[in-house]
Amino acid sequence: MKTARFCFFFLLVLLQTFRLHAQGCSDAGVCSMGAMEQQSGEADTTGNIYRNSLKLAAGFGMGEQATAVFQLTPEIELGLSPVLRLQLKMPLTRVNGNLGAASGTGDVSLSVTYLYKIHADVFFRFTAGGKIATGEASKSAGGRPLPMPYQTSLGTHDALAGVSFTYKSWNFATAYQHILVNNNRNAFLHAAWPGDSTAAAYFESARLDRGNDFLLRAEKQFRIKRCRLSPGLLAIYRLREDRIAGTGAVPGSRGLTLNVTGSFVYQSEGPFGFDFIFGAPAVIRAARPDGLTRAFVLGAGISYQFGHFKKTTP
Repeated sequence: MKTARFCFFFLLVLLQTFRLHAQGCSDAGVCSMGAMEQQSGEADTTGNIYRNSLKLAAGFGMGEQATAVFQLTPEIELGLSPVLRLQLKMPLTRVNGNLGAASGTGDVSLSVTYLYKIHADVFFRFTAGGKIATGEASKSAGGRPLPMPYQTSLGTHDALAGVSFTYKSWNFATAYQHILVNNNRNAFLHAAWPGDSTAAAYFESARLDRGNDFLLRAEKQFRIKRCRLSPGLLAIYRLREDRIAGTGAVPGSRGLTLNVTGSFVYQSEGPFGFDFIFGAPAVIRAARPDGLTRAFVLGAGISYQFGHFKKTTP
């Protein structure tokens, strides 16, 4: 109980330290999968790990023009072997904003991660996977198309690959996300909302052709009893300009997004774990028609771990 109270106090101090007033992860999924996600260095690398886990995460972010984005994400992780893990996520999303509201199933994430241990304090994780579109980003309100901040799917099937390197309390990750099939059928143009100054404040996104992303992450982990605190930096580089129907390339949509990130994890003596994550910005791209901008990102999750391998040493 003393440990739990101490961790809670530490979390309050952490949240007062950071001012969440700009962009969070703001990517198309690569920063939240396998080796690339926050807390990726928090697993027990001694080999005494649970085989499987179930997790339910709730998230809230403030998007373009103060759109409120709520997500509830069930996740399952299965240990195929002591060094190979399969992860599946399927978010449920609700968006409310000044143009209307939308809800639905988000894009499905599926990945496999391989752990390669050099030493108890030195190891790599390799992740390969993809995102499967659950829609065509074509939601509308009152018969008029909504911009991308309201869409629960990006409308693309993507491939992802990345690697993380952990040395003692430091974790570094890099990854690449590539669009394989673009089924985006978004139709939002300012002309579809004539004379509406509210709609004119959003980026146009008709038939969005999003650029591919490259990621770099660096984190430092602090352990205090059963608590783990991991502040870090997350850089996402859009490799080419996004394109939309009618106007072609969108100036300012290529380039760097740099975020301050953090996670706080409490692992109980039993199979339950609790975590909190946040994101705040340092640098953002001038144009963001993909709708992924967040004024801030906050999340909390609870996980249940179960099952063991007969042989626990990788």
